[in-house]
Formats: sequence, structure tokens, C-alpha cells
Amino acid sequence: MAFMTSMKSNKSIESIDIEKGDKMASQTKDHSRFWAMVALLVLGGSFIAYVAFLVLLIHFNGLLVAH
Repeated sequence: MAFMTSMKSNKSIESIDIEKGDKMASQTKDHSRFWAMVALLVLGGSFIAYVAFLVLLIHFNGLLVAH
């Protein structure tokens, strides 16, 4: 009988560990998705800033040449 209760307690500990593992895996997935979004925003923002810089450079260069 004591052996059966120890088996039951072992099984419940295993299921708790599996649930913890699933939670950690989903948190890691969410974390990587978050950093992927941050990277996309940073790259997108820098690309827009680069295009705006080129447009302004061409615009002011045109003004300088016109004078």
C-alpha cells in the first residue's frame, strides 16, 4: 500500500513537471515572437528614416544646385 501511494505521488510530480515544461515552452515562444516584433519595428523604423534622409538630401541638393 505504501508503494502505491509513492507511485501516485511520483506520477503527480511528473505531470506537474510536464505542465511546467509546457508553460515554459509557450513563454519562450511568446518571448521569441516579442523580440522578432521588436527587431521588425527597429529595422522598419531605420529603413523609413534612411529613405526620409535620402529624400531630404536629394531635395536640399536640388535647391543648392538651383541657386
